[in-house]
Amino acid sequence: MTSPPDKLDGKYGIDEIKAHVAKKRVLIVAGEASGDQYGAELMREVAALSPDTLFFGVGGSKMRDAGLLALVRSEEITVVGLVEVVKHLKTIKGALDLLKESMRALKPDLIVLIDFPDFNFRVADAAVKLGKDGGKMPIFYYISPQVWAWRRGRVKTIARFADKMVVIFPFEVNIYREAGVDVEFLGHPLMDVVAGVERRLKGGGDAKVGGGKPNVALLPGSRRSEIERHLSHLLGASEIIKRKYPDASFTIPLAPTLEMEDVAPYLEDTSLNVAVVKDSFHRVVRGADIAIVSSGTATIETALMGTPMVVVYRLNYLTYMIARLLVRVDYIAMVNLVAKKRVVPELIQSDVNAENIARHVISILSDDAVMKRMREDLSEVRRRIGKPGASARVAERIMNFL
Repeated sequence: MTSPPDKLDGKYGIDEIKAHVAKKRVLIVAGEASGDQYGAELMREVAALSPDTLFFGVGGSKMRDAGLLALVRSEEITVVGLVEVVKHLKTIKGALDLLKESMRALKPDLIVLIDFPDFNFRVADAAVKLGKDGGKMPIFYYISPQVWAWRRGRVKTIARFADKMVVIFPFEVNIYREAGVDVEFLGHPLMDVVAGVERRLKGGGDAKVGGGKPNVALLPGSRRSEIERHLSHLLGASEIIKRKYPDASFTIPLAPTLEMEDVAPYLEDTSLNVAVVKDSFHRVVRGADIAIVSSGTATIETALMGTPMVVVYRLNYLTYMIARLLVRVDYIAMVNLVAKKRVVPELIQSDVNAENIARHVISILSDDAVMKRMREDLSEVRRRIGKPGASARVAERIMNFL
């Protein structure tokens, strides 16, 4: 599989995709930035086993770089929160209609759905209905929605349509197995990413300074809405930390889904000299003494790099109030969920403010014993996540359907 020619909008029409000669066609759908990353890795591994496989569907820049012929760019339909979804319903419906049309016209040999449940469940439902008329399209679901946190009924929904389920956390296996789903844990794809980074940065990269000159990584999130809710608080905390540690340095490794103009207005309101870098997440986090991280995949990635952290998250108020009634977990940080204990501090909603964040960061930086214990706990989280090679193992399972 080779990368498609450049297109200004990054999208292809159904007829354009149909014109591509391919031994097998796979409809693949990923929404979040993390799903885009995992999808790209998976596509490359499948291509190594079956070079004539064509991927089309929904993905971000990384999947498009890996050869995806995108009917829809994931950036168009990825939103967080119940209120935000309502604002984008027309766009989301249009994307679903286009995918349904593509299934009829292109008849994929396999459908690969990566997390993104609110959208992907509708894709699966359409595939099942179309399959009753024109031949079944197998569905391979990769990466579980957070059913252990809320909406446990989704397990039964997945059991109805998934021919194969691959999860990325070991504790998820029994949840699906009890529902009769053909499920496996094959490791976490981030281990492949981190192992590659460690090879590239071996003997190099930014050194952790510690002491009175700490490097602090600021990770406010990968979406504009997260920047709006988090960045001012992270910068306020950084100003307090700077007063305690005058030689501290602060860096924002900008997510690939964001541009400099998304963070620039916030930086204008601070006297701090904050470095903003693109495509340097792992280098920055690996070199940081501590990170302030928006809850999500970045917490696991930071844990795998062995960097202590404070986790924060704020939602739209209405979304948060609804979530309070539905969510049934003790922690929001995936690191703590995997460890089954509070390894890193986590601040939610109104607790996310400059003073609270700074207090936790300073308490960690100023206590060597706390720092040492946190690094040991993060090392145990890494052990539980599994060994590198997850994407290759998932690709092998996909080949069973092609």
